[in-house]
Amino acid sequence: TNIRVNCVAPGAVDTDMLRPLGEEALEELAHNTPLGRLGRPEDIAAAVSFLASDAASFITGQIITCDGGFVNI
Repeated sequence: TNIRVNCVAPGAVDTDMLRPLGEEALEELAHNTPLGRLGRPEDIAAAVSFLASDAASFITGQIITCDGGFVNI
């Protein structure tokens, strides 16, 4: 039926939702993220834009994790 379904799974993104954690917790999250920073809303938007583009026309059934390499263990 030519319907594609994909998912974007963001990690810790620097938004108002995370601010109640406090500066120290945010710095620790950034430190524990292999890319060394929190995500930005633009990072997530870029993944969504890619999946909605013709460049991703042969991608379906995937979870795209945008988390800077963060692994919660």
